[in-house]
Amino acid sequence: MENIKIAAIVVTYNRLGYLKECVAALRKQTYKNMDIVVVNNGSIDGTKEWLDGEKKLIRIDQENCGGAGGFYAGMKYGYDNGYDAVWMMDDDGLPDLNQLWELVRISYKHELDYANALLLNKDNPRQLCAGGEYNIEEYKRVEYLPGFVLPFNGTLIKRRVIEKVGFIKKEMFIWGDEREYTARVRANGFRIGTVVSAIHYHPLFKGETRSVIP
Repeated sequence: MENIKIAAIVVTYNRLGYLKECVAALRKQTYKNMDIVVVNNGSIDGTKEWLDGEKKLIRIDQENCGGAGGFYAGMKYGYDNGYDAVWMMDDDGLPDLNQLWELVRISYKHELDYANALLLNKDNPRQLCAGGEYNIEEYKRVEYLPGFVLPFNGTLIKRRVIEKVGFIKKEMFIWGDEREYTARVRANGFRIGTVVSAIHYHPLFKGETRSVIP
């Protein structure tokens, strides 16, 4: 399992504090065969200067292309450089130290091609980001939730998915790019699921959850 090479893609824009926390958590991952790729969407809050002093990470500097443009750049880098999978997240997410290990272990065990982490409220880990209480005993009954994902928040995407489906539509900027990409993944028959032992902490989702594809 540890021969699988992963590119951890973090998209950031003017949230240096969050980015520092996220990168620190990535460096503590128990799964070590991974490179950190930070896509800086034209931040002007000191992010570029901070990245200048950081070693052992890959950076992509570009103008602000939104989340879609950031994930496009990161995914393309991972694919073009021969990685076996990309692991996608925003800068405000915080991966548990075993998250990547569990994503790789369960996704390859069950042949999941598009595997998401389970999202918990960053400020209250007993609460699911999508709403409802997190009861760990309930989630011990299964290893993954088939068909359910909340991308791109700790989402592991295997190389063969990109080969078949292509890249994210960067033109969407921030409007439904993750839903559109997931729809393409489903349409091509890939196995999708959320790995319940892979925990990703994220600010609580607010407002109504609905399709925003224009």
